[in-house]
Parts: sequence; structure tokens; C-alpha cells
Amino acid sequence: MHQFQDIEKLSELKCFFTRDQKAGDTFVEVLSTFFNAKLSRLVAGFKADGYGAEPLLGVLLLMPLLGVSSVWALVRSGCARLTPAQKDAFYRLKNKASIDWRLLLYRVAQRFRALTRHHGESSDQPHCAILDDTTLAKTSWRSEGVSKVFDHVSRRYLWGFKLLVLGIWDGKSFCPVDFTLHREAGRNKKRRYGLTRTKRGQQYSKSRAPHHPGSKRTRELDSSKAVQAVALLRRALWRGLSFDYVLTDSWFFSASLLTAVRSLAGGRVHLVAMAKMGTARYTWQGGSYTPAQLKQRLKAQRRRCRSLNAHYMRCSVDYKGIPVTLFLVRYAGQGRWRLVVCSDRSLSFIQAMRLYSRRWSIEVFFKEAKQHLQLGTSQAWNLDGQIADITLAMIRYTLLSFRKRFTAYETLGELFAGYRQQLLALTIAEQIWGLILQWARQLCKLLEVSPDWLLDKLIRADSHAHWKIVELLRPLAQPPDGGTAAQGT
Repeated sequence: MHQFQDIEKLSELKCFFTRDQKAGDTFVEVLSTFFNAKLSRLVAGFKADGYGAEPLLGVLLLMPLLGVSSVWALVRSGCARLTPAQKDAFYRLKNKASIDWRLLLYRVAQRFRALTRHHGESSDQPHCAILDDTTLAKTSWRSEGVSKVFDHVSRRYLWGFKLLVLGIWDGKSFCPVDFTLHREAGRNKKRRYGLTRTKRGQQYSKSRAPHHPGSKRTRELDSSKAVQAVALLRRALWRGLSFDYVLTDSWFFSASLLTAVRSLAGGRVHLVAMAKMGTARYTWQGGSYTPAQLKQRLKAQRRRCRSLNAHYMRCSVDYKGIPVTLFLVRYAGQGRWRLVVCSDRSLSFIQAMRLYSRRWSIEVFFKEAKQHLQLGTSQAWNLDGQIADITLAMIRYTLLSFRKRFTAYETLGELFAGYRQQLLALTIAEQIWGLILQWARQLCKLLEVSPDWLLDKLIRADSHAHWKIVELLRPLAQPPDGGTAAQGT
């Protein structure tokens, strides 16, 4: 028999945190707002050890705010009374290959856009789709799909994945909408993925039905990030998440990406990207030139932008038959020139640079999600578990971004800290009060008096302070074993 009553709906989670504070002031209210009937139906059919997926998802989403880093830590902490489910129920839910975590993330993103519009918070600024990748380091090579990947931050090879993320900036908030995981085969054919043949055979693996979403995720591991970047953009448009510009750094810029972006939405989507000052050639005034050659020819046209404190040169060229504008930029204090490619020729220099600066929002997402929301911390061997944990981290970020939009918090980190402090304080208060009740029951037993007798004495005292004590000690009249309290003398 379960010790605590099961939680059937996400809205019931708030009962755990409320004693003398309104639950609407907590993260649970935002969580319940997002999980409407449409989202609930998406996971309603999944069961794990007899427990519904919706309340289990709610508990998993709350984990970082409760100060627990894993399911194992959750079930061993005082937060375990959120649900009677044991750790196996959570693990089975996350490891289900049949759950479409990608669709769940899209539904949350769609809900985010609908709610902001409903509250009159939609922005008239251009919506930007932002593509970038980051390294997710892992501790074990035995995890499914793990390989040696090069981390450009630490400048060394690590065990882990490359996470390719697509997010949309709507003028006020960044919302992650889709992602793919990738591994790197490396150049050494004898040590593919950085592993010997023996170690590759020892990596975790499991069979999945071909039609399951988990099977598609495993196939994406070995696909090109450039190919998947285009697939992410097309899938977002197909899901109804429109955007006006695509922003990328120099790693992603290529003729194929430019062609693909210009073909989206009937040519209404444009690309603004940083490009390398390399050997790529652009057609200008009937000739073919590299960026360095163009810089020499445009010396006389160099201008200064005081608001951005930068020097720049602008020219209209064709790249692989597509008309684009090139901006050669050098910021004050920097000796290196940079190249920005913009397919929207109507934009001025300052408009293009301010538009491109919004790409920084995905870097902020990576930092805050890794620091606060457990992005990339999962050490699950099962790839489905990795996908689930990444999805949950992105949903947490979306929920906090939504809440941040209607508060005075300056950063998402401050908002997270406020929620975590509140929830942890309430959780600790629950545990302390449980210890007080346990101590009081032992005292009544030692003095051979019943809790009813103690309450009766306090009631007869007719004091406001005593009445408060009566209300606090009333649970003593309900012994934990469900029996009847002994009568006092």
C-alpha cells in the first residue's frame, strides 16, 4: 500500500508546497498553465509502473528547483512525498522510445507563443530563428551514442555529444523549440568515434521499433549538422512557428544553407550570418573576389558607425547566384575584420548588426540552462533518457522565460534563485514540522497522555496563543498508523 496518496494532475503538485503561502506564487502555477488539455493528452496514454506520465513529468521538471540533481537523489530526499512513485517509474518513463519528446517540446513552444499573444505580450519586432551547437560532456564512454568530440571552449577532446539547438527569439524572449544530438566519427578509422572495436561493442545499446521516435533520434546521431540545421528550420515552419530571419555563426554559413533559407516560406525568410574571411568567392561588378580582396578594393568606401563604435564597408554581391549584402566590420580595439552576410538587401549596416546581435540570446540560453536547469548533466546510458533530460531542461527554460516576461527580474538566474529558495524553504519547513510532530507523539507516549487530552487542556486555557498551538498540534490526534490514540489519565 502506498504511504501517500497519488497525484493525478499537475495542479495537485501545488498542495505539497502550500502551508501559509499561495501556490500561485510558485513555479507550479506556471507549469499548470502550460499543461493544458492538449498537452496533457499528449502524455495521457503513457504509464510507468501504474503511474500516469503527467504527474511524473511535473516532478521531473521541479527537480532543479528542489535542489536534487537526479531521480535517485529525489526519492531519497524529503521531496519524495511529491509522489509515491519510486525511481524505476521515473526511469521507465524517460527511457521509453515510444514517447515523442520532440513533439512535446514543440507543443510547449506553441503554447508559449499562444499565451504571450493572449496576454498582449507579443512583439512587433522581427522573429529570428537562431541555430547553434554546444558540447555536452559525459563521464563514461559506455553511454549509448557517446563519442570523442572537440570542445571549442576548452580546446580539447571530451567524451560526449554535440547538441544542435534551434530557438526562436520573438523580440523579448528566447524559446528553444527543437534539437538534435550528434557524435563525431573522427579521422582514425581504427578508432571510430574515439573507441576501439572492442569498446564500441561494449557500449550500451537497445533495440527499438523502426517507427518509434527514439529510432529516429539514433539515426540523427551520425547525420550532418548542416543537413539537420535545414531540417530543424523546415520542421519549425511546418509546426506553425514562423520567423523572418535565420541567424547563425560562421561555422554554419554555406551556400547550401543560404539556398535552403531563401527557399523557406516562399522566399520570405532571410539569412543573417557571420562568415569566414576565407577563400570563398563573391561576384562583384563582373569579377570574382575573396573577402580579403574585396576589403582592399573597398578601402575608399570605409565608413564609421559611431553608435556601434565600428568601421565598416558595404557592398552588394552575388554568392552562388543569390544576391546578398556583405558587411566588412572592424570594431574599435580589434584589429581583425569580420564578415557578415545578409540576404535582405534593404537592411542598413546598423539594422543588420543589431539583428545579428540577437544571436547572443542562444549563448545566454546555453549558459543559464547548464548552470541552473541541468542541461547536459544527465549520465544516463540510454539515449532515450538523454533525450528526455535535454527536453525537460528546455521546457524548464521556456516556463521560466514565460514567468520572467511578467516579472521585474532582470535575469533568468535571479528568477530561478527566487523560486528555488521559496520551494526549498517550504520543503524544509515540511520536514521540520514532521520532526516536531514525531517528537510530540513520543512525549505524549512517555507521559502516558493522549493527544486529545493535551488538546482539551489547551482549549480550556482560552488563550489566543493557545488556540494557535491547538491548531498546530491537531495532527497529533491522527496517529500515523491510523489507530486510535491512547486515553490519558
